Amino acid sequence: MKIEIIYHHRKYHFLIKAGNGRILIRSVGFDSRQQCVQYATILKKSEPDGSRFERKKVDQRLQLVVRDVDDQILATGHHYSSNATFNHGVRTIISLVREAEIVTHDFSESR
Repeated sequence: MKIEIIYHHRKYHFLIKAGNGRILIRSVGFDSRQQCVQYATILKKSEPDGSRFERKKVDQRLQLVVRDVDDQILATGHHYSSNATFNHGVRTIISLVREAEIVTHDFSESR
């Protein structure tokens, strides 16, 4: 698992990717790379109880939503077909995200 910082549509986002490259979580957009890395780091250090993760029902499926300390949406994630697969996905992310490397690319902030 890794956390990748990307620049897309004039905003910085972090992506939490599984070992196979599948995107599990995509953050909201941040104005600076520093702010994006800061929030990715906060997520890495979050409590292992999963209190920042919630489920949102979207078209008969469950979507993963990650909230920050101010209860604002920080990121959204994969859609799951059942409570069991949702719970398994959240447990997996929580157990691996703490060890995830944050990867940034050399891109110009003037894009």
